[in-house]
Amino acid sequence: NPHWIAHMDDGAFQYGPLHVYLVAGALALGIDREDAGRWVSLLFGVLTVLPLWSLSRRLGGAQAAWWATAGLALWGMHIQMSTTAGSESVGLFFVLWSLALLAEGLEENRFPPLFGSALVLNLACAVRYDCWLLIPLLCVLLLLGDRDKVAAVTRSVCYGLLAIPFVAAWMQGNERAKGDPFA
Repeated sequence: NPHWIAHMDDGAFQYGPLHVYLVAGALALGIDREDAGRWVSLLFGVLTVLPLWSLSRRLGGAQAAWWATAGLALWGMHIQMSTTAGSESVGLFFVLWSLALLAEGLEENRFPPLFGSALVLNLACAVRYDCWLLIPLLCVLLLLGDRDKVAAVTRSVCYGLLAIPFVAAWMQGNERAKGDPFA
């Protein structure tokens, strides 16, 4: 029953709607209902090494990137999260991708990667509700991370405005459906 998931009771329940859509995509590809969520988790669990490599290489060099990705690939908790039908590996992929883009934008002093980071953070927030806390945290980081206060305020406000659309839309949907934006 494909439809736009606009609030918690519209089919997502404890999962964010993007996770439900990804599993639905796996079902549309013909993957068995019992295994579709696991395949989505496995795919994103494996792909997680890419943004982790990028972020680690940027922050610590190639050797750090190698150790970080090897550590993640061998970490029992990540292996477990990548083989269950949960949303953890999908959420982690989007969080690390967002952080890799953020690091790129800050290091190179360019707005397009920051813009991309905020948009990818929307995707993370559409997968897992705990990712919502990254929006104010990263805005404060951007606010405090530059000696040029005008640039810092501009980056922080722009990032926040670009990162908040999913959260705002989801809260509005919950307000309409349940009478409580924090349902």
